[in-house]
Amino acid sequence: MLHHVVTRFRRVFCLKIKSHNFIDGASKSNPITVSRKIHISSQFETLPAQLYSDDKIYQKERKEIFSKEWQLFCLQSQCSKPGDYVSMTVAGFPLLVIKDKANILQGFQNVCRHRANQLLPSDDTGHCDLLRCKYHGWVYDASDGNLKVAPGFGKEEINKSDFPLFKLKVETWRGLVFVNMDEKAAPLKNFLGRVADESSKFEMENYIYKTDLTRDIDCNWKTYIDNYQEGYHIPTIHPELNRMIDCKKYKVENEETNGRFSIHSAPTRQNPISGNEGLWLWMWPNCALNFYSWGMSVEKIIPLSRRKTRLHLNVFVRPSHIQNKEEADREEKKLIDDFLRFEHLVIEEDVQVCLNVQRNLEAGVYNTGILNPSQENGVHFFQKLVRNTLKL
Repeated sequence: MLHHVVTRFRRVFCLKIKSHNFIDGASKSNPITVSRKIHISSQFETLPAQLYSDDKIYQKERKEIFSKEWQLFCLQSQCSKPGDYVSMTVAGFPLLVIKDKANILQGFQNVCRHRANQLLPSDDTGHCDLLRCKYHGWVYDASDGNLKVAPGFGKEEINKSDFPLFKLKVETWRGLVFVNMDEKAAPLKNFLGRVADESSKFEMENYIYKTDLTRDIDCNWKTYIDNYQEGYHIPTIHPELNRMIDCKKYKVENEETNGRFSIHSAPTRQNPISGNEGLWLWMWPNCALNFYSWGMSVEKIIPLSRRKTRLHLNVFVRPSHIQNKEEADREEKKLIDDFLRFEHLVIEEDVQVCLNVQRNLEAGVYNTGILNPSQENGVHFFQKLVRNTLKL
């Protein structure tokens, strides 16, 4: 497959490179400028640096990507009874999911229709018996978002049916809650595509939620996903991870026709904490399911602004088959402690690289580079989806 990709190279860039070899009488003060042709595939050229910091691009992403694509939002267990809610801001959009009195999950923009105050605290998990805005007391029905009470307004002064909350589409899959702001969006099963088959051997519904990990990063969301989408950097950036997996056999398989996702895999050398006996599965545009022999982590890469991103992981373990409860608890605690130590280490190594890359993308020196077709095909896949979605 790679051979066919390489043979489709379409464009040649002529780069003028200043050579400081002193030939034909050239002096040190007058180096010769040599014109040299370098064959570079336009298919594997990186996204331009401007796309990682330009506010107009970020606003276009908000409109064309985050307001139209399914977003992994929360866990079903976080909204287990009526009144339970989760609120989260994604690319500037304030969203909430709440379980209504009929035990149905409902989703709305976390925006009062009166003067735009938030209805529930931002980025929060909790319980409320009444969707009441604390600014002026407007009350909404959690089952349909309809305005029920607008204090101080007479019947002639407001038609309550004109001011419902802005609704979200809400669907669930195997214990996870997804939302979409686009009322015309295709069903979640279309979005998932072959993800459902690829993950079917893992008993996600039986996994036990244990803890969260959150890290805010001063970089564009694409900078972080570019990094996630390849293992090329593992030998140089992640020495401990490199000892655990065989990076020479690290591969990324991309799927675009039956869902849009990438499957990462690499043989294990030692230590099942990072060894991929399962799979690391990235889904467009900004989430990942990371399966391990002992459980999984659910990962969201959430844009907070054009140059700030929140990484959020939910960590789960498989039920233990050890009969002795104390022994099972000790084993589980060790697994979680080892994973969190390891995950903190790998994340911080990635964060430092992403910070450096983001600074240089904004420095005005670098515009575009070239991707390795075999080792950065996942980055190319992600960047192609960005280009196509934004019509660049």
